[in-house]
Amino acid sequence: MVLILLPGMDGTGRLFLRLLPLLPEWLAARVIAYPNDRKLDIDALASYVCGQLDDNRDYVLLAESFSGPVAFAVAQRAPRNLKKIIFVASFLSSPRPWLLRLLSLFPLSRLLRIPLPRFLLQRFLFGKQVDNVLLDLFRQTMKQVSTHVLAFRLRQLASLTLPDTVINLPATCIQAQQDKLVPARHAALIQSLVSPCEQVAIAGPHFLLQARPAECAAEIVKSVQQQMCRGGEVLGAR
Repeated sequence: MVLILLPGMDGTGRLFLRLLPLLPEWLAARVIAYPNDRKLDIDALASYVCGQLDDNRDYVLLAESFSGPVAFAVAQRAPRNLKKIIFVASFLSSPRPWLLRLLSLFPLSRLLRIPLPRFLLQRFLFGKQVDNVLLDLFRQTMKQVSTHVLAFRLRQLASLTLPDTVINLPATCIQAQQDKLVPARHAALIQSLVSPCEQVAIAGPHFLLQARPAECAAEIVKSVQQQMCRGGEVLGAR
């Protein structure tokens, strides 16, 4: 079984740095990074992901935050080897529509060049216990992505509406209990559109995989193992 990790809005996958070493080798984790200089909408990103997949191996998609709608769009294409989706601090419709629409009225590409102060990163993204190493990693990562691309992705979220189809595919929805960006109701919305869907809550901020990597790794492994047992696979097999 392969675990395919789809990143948050930065699209680089660099912020999985603390999670990846905690995953077992048999899980064969692989990150698919998005092009950091191209304005691709959700559907185009889903097509990009599908083009990176190996048709010869079964896989589970892990969708962090922004990638929730991308993973859903991939599943709508009904790829044969997709066995499950794990949503982490994610959503399928605009998480803060009024705020995002308001932001869309401003020159976002210019605003995104301004570094966010530590207190805002702590309050809305990482929580009070965040260390300087993680903050530095975040700031360096964001510098690697075109501000025009980031602004485009924010505008995509502002207009994101709930899908009108239901997907019959096993899923796990890991919710961050102290998430300041994605309201708790979005976990229930995912559960209503992807079935069967198990809900798991972990105490932590929106950047849950970075702030609580050990707890998240344990739930990810558990979710994959459940799917492997359902499919009759031997745990730990490659």
